Amino acid sequence: DRPLDPTKVNSFNVSPRGILGGLGYASRSALFDDVNDKITVPDQAALDMDTMFTVEFWVYPTAFANNGDEVPIIKKGDNYGVYLTSSGNINNGVAVSGRSLEPFRWTHVAIVYDGRLNVKTYFDAEIVSNTSQQVSFAINDDALIMGGVHSGDAFRGQLDDVRIWNIAR
Repeated sequence: DRPLDPTKVNSFNVSPRGILGGLGYASRSALFDDVNDKITVPDQAALDMDTMFTVEFWVYPTAFANNGDEVPIIKKGDNYGVYLTSSGNINNGVAVSGRSLEPFRWTHVAIVYDGRLNVKTYFDAEIVSNTSQQVSFAINDDALIMGGVHSGDAFRGQLDDVRIWNIAR
């Protein structure tokens, strides 16, 4: 758990490669292989979503959550979160994907909220969840966390090219 060097982070594009703690790393994804693994991005107003947004990333799960629970992949307090369920589905905080991720396979995941009623989840540009629901946001001063512990379990796998946009892409 090393905080990111905020001078090397663009608020809307958090790529774990090469910016972890300001240390030089070879170009590779962030590996989460232990319940204590997490990346913390200090709070910034640009990371608080209160209208439309897109959260996208590449994920390579090596295990799913235990005991029918879910674990956070990306979470900004109560503002927004993306979770991996015990069956390999993605929970975007509003709906659970209709398809599960495949373990040991890279998948591009995007969660898009259009600012009105539509929250969509995509796997490799294919819609796997489309929900019409009014969404309210809890703007907060919490850090953005990738990984982290929930009920004694945590995300296990790799993340890369995490992007958070204040538009629906």
